[in-house]
Amino acid sequence: MKRLIFSIIILLFTINSFASKPEYKIIIDANDTQSILHLFQVENIKPLPLIKEIFSSTALSTLSSYADHPQDAGISLNNVLREALTYLKKINIDPYTVPISIFGTSSMRLLDENKQSAIYENVKEYIINHYTFILGCAKTLSGTMQGLYYWLDANYIAGNFIKNEPPQGIINVGNLSSEMAFATNDTRNLDDKINLKINNIPYSIYSKSFSDLGQDSARWVMNKFEQARYCYPIGYPMENQQIGQFDLKTCGSIYSKVTDPIHLPIDIHEQKFIAFSGAARIYDFLSAEIPDQMSFEARLYYVCDTPWDLMKLEYSDIIPIQTLSSYCANAVFIDQLFYNKLKLQSYQLWVTDKINQQKVDWPLGMLFYSLLTA
Repeated sequence: MKRLIFSIIILLFTINSFASKPEYKIIIDANDTQSILHLFQVENIKPLPLIKEIFSSTALSTLSSYADHPQDAGISLNNVLREALTYLKKINIDPYTVPISIFGTSSMRLLDENKQSAIYENVKEYIINHYTFILGCAKTLSGTMQGLYYWLDANYIAGNFIKNEPPQGIINVGNLSSEMAFATNDTRNLDDKINLKINNIPYSIYSKSFSDLGQDSARWVMNKFEQARYCYPIGYPMENQQIGQFDLKTCGSIYSKVTDPIHLPIDIHEQKFIAFSGAARIYDFLSAEIPDQMSFEARLYYVCDTPWDLMKLEYSDIIPIQTLSSYCANAVFIDQLFYNKLKLQSYQLWVTDKINQQKVDWPLGMLFYSLLTA
């Protein structure tokens, strides 16, 4: 009898160990500034999978930059692929068991389908010819799905799903596009709404991408206005021979026109949001610790009313000069987007790039989604 009980215990332990044996998956985020390889360890256990990023590596070029010479796209990823291979060997994982997928985001969405396809085909061919990873998808994400993945990622690493706590919405301010996603009780059959069940709780998530309203793309539109100089530091030499003459009111009136196309069909006045990426950088630049409009604009006035020469002396050690000049304009864009267009209040905003020491990003959210819908 004791032998039987012991055998049953061993069998149960073996089954449980097999069921929770970790797997390894690679996702490459080909975004608008670089390509980042993420290596995840995954245990598909109940009630929620355990997903942990264990390695990452960055290529300083982005796939969209190879639109006119796609034959060079694949080799641009060689360093990050080689580093991932080295890491897998170090932890005794056979790369032949590791699936790899490549996903483009906002900058790839700007290319026509033929150029996208040529880039992805070259990337796939390069991986097949040089590595033994299991080749998965190579395609461009829609802005709607990217917003959903951000939402899943943020709430997963915050622990909201495992604790059955109300999820928070997300606002990603990227360079070329911005994404917004939040759970809603609105029962209308709306575009950009996705239904999911997580830990036995059903969610309806509204995910909206503003495809041409990232901080850079919005600034490019702003630059076409005659009074664009009012969005740049005082004394900043602009390319069109004008000189920066920062004025928040004038610059704000321009950005109010730029953000005018934004429309949400769902009321969000009770929704709380995590704002990250470009927004987090701007709040940090301004040292705007309290996320209400009055405090934000006070910091904006204080920092951006500084002459350009003094601003360079203060910030050039931490922010490259070529991007520093855009920070004040980007801050006004955030001011208009968050407070005047979306009418967010301070109690609705948590501005951060990290939750529980983990960076808010979309690849983990995508992996989580694939496990939820498998």
